[in-house]
Amino acid sequence: MTVSRDTVVKRTRRLPIKGEVMVAQGDSVTADQIVARALLPGPLLTIKYSEKMGISPSQIRSKFPKNEGDAIVKEEQIGEFTGFLAKLFKTPPLTSDVEGTVEAISEITGNVLVRTAPIPVQMDAYIPGKVVEIIPEEGLVIETRAAMVQGIFGVGGERRGP
Repeated sequence: MTVSRDTVVKRTRRLPIKGEVMVAQGDSVTADQIVARALLPGPLLTIKYSEKMGISPSQIRSKFPKNEGDAIVKEEQIGEFTGFLAKLFKTPPLTSDVEGTVEAISEITGNVLVRTAPIPVQMDAYIPGKVVEIIPEEGLVIETRAAMVQGIFGVGGERRGP
């Protein structure tokens, strides 16, 4: 085990995907300061449209009221049952059980893929110090003075002290 009482430590903080770095080179940061953020794409959900409507997958483009890129709201009407039995039994219209943006409409499977709202991700500095380098749209390098203990031991995940 090695102990260094006073040394310069540089730590790279990088977002999981491209985003926005919110500090500039030369800025001083605190450990709990948000220094970068990004929007992770939301999950992709499937509406089994042709199955629910009782149509062949090849008919989906003519029956589904939206196109790729259109917003879809939960409980929005996305299909109406036609035919004698639907009118006789007053079948209610098909409504969306998901909310998001239509990403794909498949004429092969008859499914509609909907991307839900993006998930915000924020990254803190983790250590107090000075920003010595900006990695555009990805992260930054922070430099600080610290005592460093090098060895092999486990203390769990990332933690920070006062």
